Amino acid sequence: MTFLTCAVVCGLLASSALAWSPRTIGGARVIARMSLLVGAIVLAVSARDAVSGHGAVVDLGGVALLRFDLVGWSVCAIIIALGVVVQSYAHRLLDGAPTARAFHAGSSVVLAGAFTAASAARFSVLASGWILTSFGTMLLMATTSGTRVRTSTRRAARALVAGDVAVLVGALALVLHGVDGFSHVAPAHTWTALSIGQLHVSGPALVTTLFVLAALSRAGQVPFGPWVSATVNAPTPVSALLHAGVVNAGAVLLLRVTPWCTTWSVPMLLLLACVSVSIVLAVQVTARRGDIKGALAYSTVAQMGFMLLMISIGLPAVALTHLLGHALYKAHRFLASGDTTDVVARQRVIRSTTLVAPATAWGVAVLVGVLTSGGAILLAREWSLSATWSTFALLVVVASAVGVIRLASKSSPESWRTSTGALVVVVTGYLAASAWFDHVLATRLLTPHANALWAVVVVGVVLLAASLSPTRIDSWTMPRGPMIRRRDARRPHVRLSAAVVGAH
Repeated sequence: MTFLTCAVVCGLLASSALAWSPRTIGGARVIARMSLLVGAIVLAVSARDAVSGHGAVVDLGGVALLRFDLVGWSVCAIIIALGVVVQSYAHRLLDGAPTARAFHAGSSVVLAGAFTAASAARFSVLASGWILTSFGTMLLMATTSGTRVRTSTRRAARALVAGDVAVLVGALALVLHGVDGFSHVAPAHTWTALSIGQLHVSGPALVTTLFVLAALSRAGQVPFGPWVSATVNAPTPVSALLHAGVVNAGAVLLLRVTPWCTTWSVPMLLLLACVSVSIVLAVQVTARRGDIKGALAYSTVAQMGFMLLMISIGLPAVALTHLLGHALYKAHRFLASGDTTDVVARQRVIRSTTLVAPATAWGVAVLVGVLTSGGAILLAREWSLSATWSTFALLVVVASAVGVIRLASKSSPESWRTSTGALVVVVTGYLAASAWFDHVLATRLLTPHANALWAVVVVGVVLLAASLSPTRIDSWTMPRGPMIRRRDARRPHVRLSAAVVGAH
């Protein structure tokens, strides 16, 4: 087990080194694929231990370095899957292009760093994987040349370096005070003094604040600026890998220190304030972007803010569910961004002018709410879920019912029925997955008790973002951008041309 796990990381790093030479790029691709295959074998072997709660431990000389618990195993599975899909896609898309070697080198480093950080059993190992991922991100963003690319790379470098410094300082403080291993993470009241010279501060509060800043930096939240949006200047495979496998590392970091994430503490209030502002701003920009990749980039900022918001209110299981679902969804959306323009163009030509009757929309919305909320109540009773999760489930049900009505206001009966059916399936699966994670991880994450007041805060933030947003029903596929004049908004070919520019 130890040998196989080391082979995954070392193989990816060796593949990255070989990719820079035109003579060895073929061998580098083979090594990367073999490394990812070995990673899949490691996850298959450790799956039973991960689900049972023990977690397979990879040690060296009796010191645990990596541990595949349920959180680490789930994130590593997403990383391996994304690595296979994105690198195969890039091999076909960039074959013969000057950026092919640079992309393979950078993506291999990112995959090695993300795999190490997700499966780390010690904060020192997590910090090493975190910094390695940042280095690979810089390599990926520099795959193309030009003034805009250099500006984007510098913007991303400033944000990522700030997060790297925060993680490094926090991990160093924990190592010096003997709290390096995740098994040593206990509720905050078990150790409160952290000496820095002559200064004595609260250890959990200081370290958690540093990790919160690192998470905000990696997710492109306020106050570090949306560096994530700068990735639209890179090739599509770069955007898919970064948005699906890099920006969510902040949530993984905070999931490791959930016993210190006490409600109403300074770090959690800081996290709540920053992500709330980021969500509202990102929703506004997403609604006004005229290019597909730009809209997807800012929607990533909003989604990462929502995920961190779940951690701040004491729902880490929901955050983990959102992390996994968002990674798969956003990778698909970026890789399919070129096809999206053709689909939207056809929809704008053949869209029917017949809309759904308001009475029908309200009836179906009520039916969706009753069925979904009934399922949520049954899950809560069966697995003894927390009151905060139940309040969150009610929020999701209300949002789904509102979504049904909004879909009806701009959709034909045929497309509305399809969208409503898909929405019911997605919402039901989302609630079931989050409830299962909440049930399984309740005793492992040691999350402090949260109350329904925090869920009310979530309701306020979501409703504020929705009420301020002029988003159209089709804005998730083709948002209006500031570069499109208002009188041209009704002309499909004008908006389509702007979207094509963004997609390429």
